[in-house]
Amino acid sequence: MFITEGTFSSSLDSGGRFQFPASLRQLSAQAEGRFVMNMGLEKCITLYPMDEWQLYRQQLSQLNVFRPDQRALVRFFLSSATEVKVDSKNRILIPKHLVQYASLEKDLLIVGMMHFFEIWNPTLYAEDMLQIPTRESAAVYDLAERIHTDLRKGGDR
Repeated sequence: MFITEGTFSSSLDSGGRFQFPASLRQLSAQAEGRFVMNMGLEKCITLYPMDEWQLYRQQLSQLNVFRPDQRALVRFFLSSATEVKVDSKNRILIPKHLVQYASLEKDLLIVGMMHFFEIWNPTLYAEDMLQIPTRESAAVYDLAERIHTDLRKGGDR
């Protein structure tokens, strides 16, 4: 199973590629260098190992595309999904439309999200992190409390 956490720095080269961090290369090998990249819900890019992407895709296939909200979610995730591969120099090419979507410049921040990564413009990431306590604060705190309570009870969620 693919598990990652933490933040890692990288940068875009003139060809739109970034170096996969050395500390994550074992995870890249587990994924056989194959990933799916798409738009994240915030102004970032998500990067899924191929096997994890298949699980997310399976979940998306369960949604009812005759409901506008569910159809919009399927469209959002699938319309920008692009298969990418790690090259022989441990680089991944980010498609231009995703570079533009996430406002990526030279410096990148790669955030481990357990089963996938987010790729951020570091400035946008910092701004987003500052908003977490105020963005839908009741929902954020309720979720944090539920996780804490479940852990105390010995639950896995």
